[in-house]
Amino acid sequence: MMTIFGKSGGRLALTAAAAMAAFLLLAACQSDPAPTAAPTPMPMATPAAAAPTTMATATAGMAAPTESAPAQAQTAETVAMTDPIGVVTGNAILADMARQIGGDRVTVHSLVPAGADVHSWQNAPQDSVRITEAAVIISNGASLAPQIDELIDNAASADAVRVVASEGLDAMELVELPFPGADDDHGHGDDHDDAAADGRLLVGDGESGQLSVIDLESGTVMQDAFDMGARAGRIYATGSGRYAIAVASDANTVHIFDGGIYLEEHGDHFDRIEKDVRRLDVDLSGDDPSHLYVADEWGAIFYDGSGDVVLVNEHELEEDGDGYVPPRFNAGAQHGAAVPLEGDVFAVTVQH
Repeated sequence: MMTIFGKSGGRLALTAAAAMAAFLLLAACQSDPAPTAAPTPMPMATPAAAAPTTMATATAGMAAPTESAPAQAQTAETVAMTDPIGVVTGNAILADMARQIGGDRVTVHSLVPAGADVHSWQNAPQDSVRITEAAVIISNGASLAPQIDELIDNAASADAVRVVASEGLDAMELVELPFPGADDDHGHGDDHDDAAADGRLLVGDGESGQLSVIDLESGTVMQDAFDMGARAGRIYATGSGRYAIAVASDANTVHIFDGGIYLEEHGDHFDRIEKDVRRLDVDLSGDDPSHLYVADEWGAIFYDGSGDVVLVNEHELEEDGDGYVPPRFNAGAQHGAAVPLEGDVFAVTVQH
């Protein structure tokens, strides 16, 4: 379940959830056993009182009514139809939605378990078996995890119901940062033609928790430049590309890095500024930060252990620097997510 809040109104069309509900409810309705007609009593004539011996013989020799072959087949079919429907989903969020819709009429298995990174997940042989045996398969789509889509395409039964959660939804476009005045000569002796610099690449070690920096212009590598305290889960750039938000779930914290390359306005032009990469002294600690979504000027972090949601605004971060205090609120402990939509509107899962 999702809810929307923000400074401006808005509606989130949960097309994917509606489609999923339609398929699951259709399958669930088929599980209701069809009512069977009550057996018709066998007519029996009343014997005459003058022939008690005949009556006793007839009663004793009468066999009990037996079900016909079609009736027995119908009973077996009814028992089989009461079995839960097997559902396989691409991730834990879709699995939770399927359980809420299907209830005890479904058994749900998520390929990517809760807390795991969908981008680094690797399948096991048993996953292909589960997909083949599933009656309903729900995937995210939108190129979130191509390896999962490929696995489902190869293993799914032709009779399985396929639901793609992103189908019918419009993907948000990436934001391109303009570089005004990059080709102008302002007489400062600087090379403004190179204002759109290659930048720096931040690489997190998935085991040691060290973060290295690669200067894409010079090729210089700063190995293990920062210690994140635990393995790097997710590292996303902000809308302008200046900052990086890095999640270290096992260390119960999130780091913000300033890439050090940005444009600074000077009257009628912009100058390119180049400084060292540094970690900002912004406290983003919390219980099990698991999901990070970035769009436009906002970054939204969801902490599964506490249900806290932290919203990072890039413009305010640029102004306040180390003194930045992001807004924080609580949505209830859960395996959830917060997603920036348009403007100052966000979609946040709710506890159930």
